[in-house]
Amino acid sequence: MATPVTPRTYNADPLRSYKFRVKIDGNNGIEVGDLGFQSVSGLGHTVEVIEYREGGDPEFMKKLPGMSSFDNLTLERGKYLGTQGADLLRWLKRVYDPLNDTHNNDFRATVRITLFHTNGGRVACQWVCYQAWPVNYSVGDLQTSSSELLIDTVEIAYEFMTQTYFDESGGKID
Repeated sequence: MATPVTPRTYNADPLRSYKFRVKIDGNNGIEVGDLGFQSVSGLGHTVEVIEYREGGDPEFMKKLPGMSSFDNLTLERGKYLGTQGADLLRWLKRVYDPLNDTHNNDFRATVRITLFHTNGGRVACQWVCYQAWPVNYSVGDLQTSSSELLIDTVEIAYEFMTQTYFDESGGKID
């Protein structure tokens, strides 16, 4: 008699992606702080695959893990006036200031992206991107026929990332 197969069940819902916070801080005075973004993408990690053939095995390729690489983050938010709008531009200026022709070496920061549970506001998951710095900044199209928000887009390179999950009581899950 065959053993019945039962589906795997979970006692928690999948995480929703709309309740998150981005914080950028670093050494040497970089304090961009907590920022409101409408979109974050680029939390990705790829490991290169190295294929080789062993001398005595002509039929199958062997595979080894190679170099790791991380995608660039893309952050989008509505355009702000005043100091709230200048925070990201100050950070970009630390990388390269064309008017003063300066190239500072203290532009790297840590970007923390925290995802919250939809009920109770507890932390569900956190990504920390290390040695991050802005590589691209763009502003959406200006159009007289549109009443949409003007969107700032910032692309950020980072060297490596960690991801942490948290349980219902807020403790880290290893």
